[in-house]
Amino acid sequence: MFSPSSVDLRSNPELRSLFEIIRLPQPQTHLQDYFHAVIAILSEYFPIGYSALVLRDPKKDSLHVEALYGVARESHPRGYSGRKGTIVRVLESRQPAVIQNLSQEPLYEEVKERQIEKIQPPLLCVPLITESEPVGVININSLYGAR
Repeated sequence: MFSPSSVDLRSNPELRSLFEIIRLPQPQTHLQDYFHAVIAILSEYFPIGYSALVLRDPKKDSLHVEALYGVARESHPRGYSGRKGTIVRVLESRQPAVIQNLSQEPLYEEVKERQIEKIQPPLLCVPLITESEPVGVININSLYGAR
């Protein structure tokens, strides 16, 4: 049986950060605040330069950026409509994936034009699932750099 005392959490940043995240109070009304709290914990252990919380709107068949870390909201793409790209595949498969080429991802097509340097591939794209339904994704730069 696992317990936090059975592993030296101080020597393992992955476990330590996960342990701190699971101890956060569950969001009541503001998902953005919870997102920022999670990213703040991760940034204590890893070089997080960018992350985005992207939510699905099934009524409009679109995705929109709900919260950001590391990039100003005014300079970041807001979302897109449609059924293509890695983000959509992650939502449909409910499995994480990696965005390797930003210019081939609908949400990030404009990034090179706007010169947003903090958004660099690879981006980890992790599904958010609630009550067995995918509701969005968190995109985050690799915790270990380009490798």
